[in-house]
Amino acid sequence: MKDSNLFATTLEFVDQGVCVVDAELNVIFFNHRYMELLGFPTERFEQGEPLEKFIRFNAERGEYGAGDIDDLVNARIGQARTFESITSERTRPDGTVLKLCGKPVPGGGFIETYTDITDSRRNETALRNNKFRLKDVAETSYDRLWETDREFRYTSITDRRGAKTAPVIESAIGQTRWELAGVDVDDNEYWRRHYERLVSHRPFHDFEYSVVDDAGKRQFWRVSGIPYFDAAGNFSGYRGSSSDITARKDSEEKSEWLVNAFDYLSEAVAIYDKEDRLVFCNQSFRDRNRVVADLVVPGVKFESFLRAVVAEGLVLDAVGKEEEWISDRLIKHQACGKPFEAVRRDRHVLINERRLPDGGIALISVNLSDLKKAEKSAQSAKARMEEIIAIAPEAVITCGGDMKIQMFNLGAERIFGYSAAEIIGQPMEILMPESLRKRHNKHIEGFEKSPESYRFMDQRDDIAGLRKDGSEFPASASVSKLEIGDDKIYTVMLHDITERRRVEAERRAALIEAEKANKAKSEFMASMSHELRTPLNSMLGFADMISNQYFGTIEENKYLDYAENISVSGRHLLDLVNQILDIERIEAGEYTLSKENIDVVELFGDCQKILKKRAMDRNISLSFDASGNLQTLYADRSAIFQILINLITNAVKFTPEGGKVKVKASDSQDRLTFQISDTGVGIPKEKLLTIKDPFTRHESDPHKPQDGVGLGLAISSSLVELHEGSLEINSEIQKGTTVTVGLPIQSDN
Repeated sequence: MKDSNLFATTLEFVDQGVCVVDAELNVIFFNHRYMELLGFPTERFEQGEPLEKFIRFNAERGEYGAGDIDDLVNARIGQARTFESITSERTRPDGTVLKLCGKPVPGGGFIETYTDITDSRRNETALRNNKFRLKDVAETSYDRLWETDREFRYTSITDRRGAKTAPVIESAIGQTRWELAGVDVDDNEYWRRHYERLVSHRPFHDFEYSVVDDAGKRQFWRVSGIPYFDAAGNFSGYRGSSSDITARKDSEEKSEWLVNAFDYLSEAVAIYDKEDRLVFCNQSFRDRNRVVADLVVPGVKFESFLRAVVAEGLVLDAVGKEEEWISDRLIKHQACGKPFEAVRRDRHVLINERRLPDGGIALISVNLSDLKKAEKSAQSAKARMEEIIAIAPEAVITCGGDMKIQMFNLGAERIFGYSAAEIIGQPMEILMPESLRKRHNKHIEGFEKSPESYRFMDQRDDIAGLRKDGSEFPASASVSKLEIGDDKIYTVMLHDITERRRVEAERRAALIEAEKANKAKSEFMASMSHELRTPLNSMLGFADMISNQYFGTIEENKYLDYAENISVSGRHLLDLVNQILDIERIEAGEYTLSKENIDVVELFGDCQKILKKRAMDRNISLSFDASGNLQTLYADRSAIFQILINLITNAVKFTPEGGKVKVKASDSQDRLTFQISDTGVGIPKEKLLTIKDPFTRHESDPHKPQDGVGLGLAISSSLVELHEGSLEINSEIQKGTTVTVGLPIQSDN
């Protein structure tokens, strides 16, 4: 029965991982399922290798968490040396949940089994922590009696019971025990201690060793002896007994580890020989068939066992068609085909039968009852989750009462940047900024105790999410509560409202700009009322005096002064109207440039003629510098003239009496630059951003109105842009302003 190859082959068919470690902490056996569940690459490991190699591999790939590799390995090795019975669950980094059962074995070493309980971890029947051990079947009686001389050489070896249980080693006479074993006591600690006990003339018990007999076969012996003395009390040698433990050693060393492993399996296992008689079954098989316990013993044929099970009504599929079912079942049993399911009175099972090399059959029965329940529950949960996901606008996240994440849909992956595998099992707090976590926990506590089934989270406070990369984003979310038994399921439906907030901000900014524009227009209308009325009233008054000849006949000189005032006021009014029309034409895209070659020196002369008197009236020094061989500018002359007049007029207007205004022209290879600088009041830094907008005017003193409506700089800036040029303003309060106009030099050629 206890054939190591038979048991090893059978263990390859079970669905549990099995690992056997001997007293020297060498892994003397593992099945394929063990390597698969633990994720060990089969090409890197062989049976018989040190356990440390397996532990180090796990430590290096992070199975034991963070820490120094050597420290982790040494800690695990230390635990293995003092191994005690354990039953625990272990979750691997890939999410697989394994149930581990381990137990030390007499003589040192231990056996571990691993079961995948990922799908039914809560429903799986717990493996029993204590199993019956197979009894030590080694014979305790002695097979031979022996005697040695004072030099410890055998002087006689006799069979104590008179039965030849093993060949007598005739060549042993005259040799010591270590000479027969072929060892040097000085080089072998085990034998050296035995020798020291002998020379000290002390009794010894159960000393085990092996020798090779005359036929070349290795035998194992257990010996016990006591010293004997002559009448004078002198040491004369040893007398004792020996037991042949070869058979026990063979079976124990090759099979006992595997036999013990079977009782750790939750699967029911039975082995039948080629005559279809039961050879071995584990405790799970016996437990499942207590009703026919008298037929679950070695030697009973499978058919007899099968008929007894059917007769007891244990197989629901066989009710009413017993013989037909038995016949079909026997065919399946001998065919050893694909695994199949069967419904018994108390459970749903999956039966897998495999032909063994010696012609026998290994039967493995897995209890599917809990798994079936779990599958039904999982299908219900899946349908519920699919419904939730179907109505979710974007991210859908669920967590249990412990606030650990249980579901993370594709929308959530896209918004937060985590994959579902990374986030499942993590606390909900990982998805929110740290500053909001305490407040969130308080709201959840209140929600848990309230009768409400859902809440809109963004109605109470602003909420935000935290992405994997550490960035935060505004969010809109609702949370619902579902009670399932004693547990609660919270479902969060969340939207990223970053885009909505951006649009709202742009709308607010546009509203502010519209309000500014409205204010500017109001100011413009107030200014226009003053600017248009003043020259108009002057013109009407002077015209009335002239028409009524208040000062006499028309030849009176004072009429000429009034006529001049009417002319000046009319021109000023015309300039205002022209500016308004110009800015309207430019903004409407109807202003057409009429380009020609312009002499800059001549242009400066025309500007000086118009503005010289205004500067002199305010005692302001106005200078023009167009020195050097300047290139001809190809542009719209009236537009360039208007640009310069507007900019120089502003410089004179905002420069106190006694100040200076300088106008300079320079050129480069393809660009002509005008620079107008003054020593005026300057422009505040906050006004520089809007100073070029229409109807915006800088006032040195808000209580002293200035001429104009704030269109000159806006018109100049627009005309420069039409020429694909640039206009820059640099200013410092109470020190002055410099306006730089850059225009491309283009030839009519």
